Amino acid sequence: MDKDTIMAIADAYRESKILLAANEYDIFTILSKRPLMSVELAELVNADTRALELLMNSLVAMGFLKKNRDKYSNTKVAEKYLVKNTPDYIGDWVRHANDGYLTWGRLEERVFKSKPVRKDWKERFLRALDNTAIEKAEEIMDKVELKGKCLLDLGGGSGAYSWVFVKKRGGKATIVETPEMADFTRKILQEKNAENIDVIEGDFLKDPIGESYDIALISNIIHFQSIEENKLLIKRAYQALVRGGAVVIHDYLLNDDMTSPRFATIFAIHMLLNSDEGRTYSWSEVEGWLREAGFRDLRRYQLKESRIITGVKH
Repeated sequence: MDKDTIMAIADAYRESKILLAANEYDIFTILSKRPLMSVELAELVNADTRALELLMNSLVAMGFLKKNRDKYSNTKVAEKYLVKNTPDYIGDWVRHANDGYLTWGRLEERVFKSKPVRKDWKERFLRALDNTAIEKAEEIMDKVELKGKCLLDLGGGSGAYSWVFVKKRGGKATIVETPEMADFTRKILQEKNAENIDVIEGDFLKDPIGESYDIALISNIIHFQSIEENKLLIKRAYQALVRGGAVVIHDYLLNDDMTSPRFATIFAIHMLLNSDEGRTYSWSEVEGWLREAGFRDLRRYQLKESRIITGVKH
C-alpha cells in the first residue's frame, strides 16, 4: 500500500456522500423519465441550482450520470440499480447507508475514553497541506519553465512551495498570508530552517503585496474564491510582476465540460461545503481571467493530479 492509497481511503467519504445525497432525493428516478437541465431539476427537488449542478457534474465523473448539451440523464448502471420500481433496484439499501452516515461520524467517541488532543484548526490545516505540497512543489519546479529568482507566493500556506523554490533556485521568496495563518507559516518554515523567505501578513486582495517579482505563484487558492475575487487577484499579480515576469496558477482545474477529471469535480463539492462561493474552475475560465488581466503566451501543464496555467506579462 502506498500513500496515494491511504489518502484515497481517508477521503472516500466524499464520493460516498455524493451518491447518498443524490439517492436520498430520488435524482436517478426523476431523471429516468427524461433528461433535465440542472435548473429544471433544482425546481423539482427544491435545490440550489449552483450547488446541484456541482453535485450533478460529480455524478457524471463518477459514472452515474451523462451530460449532453447541459442536460443530464442516467447511465446504464444508475438506470438499472437506482431507479425505483426496477427489478434490480438497491436505492433503499443506499438510503439505509445514508442513515448510518452520522452514526459512523461518532466512532471516535464510542471507542476512545478521552477526546483527541487537537492543535489549532489553522495549524492542522496548514500541516495537512504541507504533507503533500513539497512533492507537488518539486513537480512544478521540474516541469514548468520559469525564469527569475524572485518569487511572490500568494496565500503560501505552509510555505512549502517557497521553500522548494528557494532550495532549488537559490533565490528569494515572499509569502503573503492572512494574519490568522501567518504565525503558523513562520513556525513550519522555522522547523525546516528555511532561509530567504519573508512572510507578509495581509489580505492579498487589498493590502500591499510588493512589486518587481519575477514569478507570482497562485497555488490552490482560486478554488476558495469567487470569479470576481479571482479576477482581482490575477490583476494584482500582474501589477506586482516585472515585464517578462510569469504568473503560475496551480489548482485542480476542470476540463471545459465541467465533468472531468473526477477528483476536480469531487473537490468542487468539498469547496461548496467549505467556502462561500468557491468551486473548481475550468481551463478556459482561468485562461479568460489571465487574458483579461493582460497576460499572454499562456501555457497548460498536466501534473500528477493537478494542473497549471502560466502566463507572461509583456
